[in-house]
Amino acid sequence: MCYCSYFLFSVLLLLAINAIIGTGIFFVPGIAARIAGPASILSWIAVALISLFIAACFAELSGMFPKCGGVYEYTKQAFGEFGGYMVGWTSWIVANVTIAMLTIGSLDYLGTIIPIPHWQKIAFCVAFILSMNFVSFRGIDMSVKVLLVFAVFTIISLWTLFSWGVYHINLANLSLTTFLPLFPKVSLTIAMLYIMETFFGWETVTYLSEETKNPQRVIPKVMIFGTLAVCLLAIGVVTVALGSVPWQQLAESASPLVDAAVVFMGTTGAKIIAILIFLNIIGGAAAWIVVTPRLIFALARDKLLPSTFGKVHSKYSTPYMAVLLQTILTITI
Repeated sequence: MCYCSYFLFSVLLLLAINAIIGTGIFFVPGIAARIAGPASILSWIAVALISLFIAACFAELSGMFPKCGGVYEYTKQAFGEFGGYMVGWTSWIVANVTIAMLTIGSLDYLGTIIPIPHWQKIAFCVAFILSMNFVSFRGIDMSVKVLLVFAVFTIISLWTLFSWGVYHINLANLSLTTFLPLFPKVSLTIAMLYIMETFFGWETVTYLSEETKNPQRVIPKVMIFGTLAVCLLAIGVVTVALGSVPWQQLAESASPLVDAAVVFMGTTGAKIIAILIFLNIIGGAAAWIVVTPRLIFALARDKLLPSTFGKVHSKYSTPYMAVLLQTILTITI
């Protein structure tokens, strides 16, 4: 690829945390509580451990094949061109659906502060997608600066929730001996299926391999340390939510972390948290918008998409036709 900038470990680590955390931590605590009650904390811990093993697999693969195709490249190397074709196209569609989901999902948290009519939601989503793709087109340097701002908001929001809420945990709300017998054991497994979305997103970082200095060493370290940071933050925040709010209330909430923030930060503090979470989720969408054209570029380079989408802009050194294609597809979704 013809990009002129190279990512450093610290920058990639922040981007990885922002990309991996996604929306799950902000919506799934309520869903998991509805399925398994306070015992769902066991499901969170189990998925966190599993995610560390999967992150180790991604770390190994990213060191072996430091290409911008990410999961597409790994599958192609292991199973041939047809397997790579299937995974590459599937990943591309999933990425665009994820962008749409995150953009709309962010407005659910913002809607806890001010009501937002449907047409305004659609207008905001389209405007955001257009503006962020323009940032992506203008170059990786500008994109990284924007993504780093979102990454900082991600860490601030989760750390604030944990550091404030840890003093308001009622251990009775977390008593496994009281609540575990109330739910079938299979409910813990079902809850895990929903929770998994919180910890998955490593492919976002792998798409930046060709723009990373010494990717064979840096990307694997980012995978492991980024996943570990997400695991600690997520389990800490979920423990605070389940410990400070009755699980029945969380189970019925569309914005469970705001409900938790009301308990230990008051209404004003909860509004601030809602804004931070909005920025966090929209930042996840921004990360996908920046990295997905790299996957399109890799597919075009291997003739799985028209070669037009493998063109690199002469001034900004970005895959501008891939950015244009993504913009149209995401808006349509």
